[in-house]
Amino acid sequence: MAVDLRDKFRGALLGTALGDSFGAPLEGASGTHLPDLISPRAGAPGTWRPTDDTQMMLDVAEWLLARSEDPEALLARLAEGYDAALGYGHGTKQALHAYRSGRPGARARSSRGATVPRATVRVRESRRSLAATWATHRARSRSRA
Repeated sequence: MAVDLRDKFRGALLGTALGDSFGAPLEGASGTHLPDLISPRAGAPGTWRPTDDTQMMLDVAEWLLARSEDPEALLARLAEGYDAALGYGHGTKQALHAYRSGRPGARARSSRGATVPRATVRVRESRRSLAATWATHRARSRSRA
């Protein structure tokens, strides 16, 4: 059975969301302690909660599906999906609050020196690469049929 590229993308999104939710409480743990932390986590009942990483991944995916290349549209999508309870980093919080307050040009530096507006440029460049990958896959699929 052939797997459609859309199913692969869905699987990647779901797998990332599950990994993020499972691993959130383990973030920052020492590698030597991970085996001791993973076993109880895997068997624990309850709900695994996603983090800001999952939310922003979904926001970027929606932006890509809208076929937008406008960085402001990505900022709007990220601001719309913002939920403080998901644990956003300080710089991202500042940038999204600035955008929501009508100061879209505001830049908030994170501890890593990145800004949300600068990140949109990287995503825009990546979008072109993703579109090229999609077109190549479609062309290969058609040639096999």
